[in-house]
Amino acid sequence: MLLLVLYRSFQTSGRDAAHDVLALSAVTIGLWITGTELNISSMMGMTMIVGIATEVAIFYRVGARHPARGPAPHEALIRAGVIACGRSP
Repeated sequence: MLLLVLYRSFQTSGRDAAHDVLALSAVTIGLWITGTELNISSMMGMTMIVGIATEVAIFYRVGARHPARGPAPHEALIRAGVIACGRSP
């Protein structure tokens, strides 16, 4: 629901939700490969991964918006990535 309020688009919100499902799948596969049990610590880690994946997606989406005379799309994405890492552009 928060993604719908933020983006005002079902398609964009659905894409970001799909990224979260993929992140959870990757964590589950990683736990299975390493033989780690699914306990409260690993579930807390899964929650953190979903939050981080969502936050990064929001940073890239908001940071990649550029005006018509602004930087090229690939430069806007690079700049958004630098900002998402906590560095100044």
